[in-house]
Amino acid sequence: MFISSSEVCDNTGFVGDAMWPAIVALLRSNAVYITLPVAAVIGFVGYNLENILSDKYTPYTSKLEL
Repeated sequence: MFISSSEVCDNTGFVGDAMWPAIVALLRSNAVYITLPVAAVIGFVGYNLENILSDKYTPYTSKLEL
C-alpha cells in the first residue's frame, strides 16, 4: 500500500501529522542517548551566558576586626 503525497503533506508542502508518531517513537526509544547531550549543551550555554552577563568585579575589602 502506497501513501500519496496528499495524504502525508498538507497544502503548504510541509509534512503534517503523519511524521509526529515516527519522531516521538524515535525519541522514546533513544531517550537515554539523547538526554545527556541535550543537558550538556544546555548547561554549557547557561554557564557561558552567566559568565557574559554577570558582574565579575569584586572590590577589595580589608579584614574586619571584632
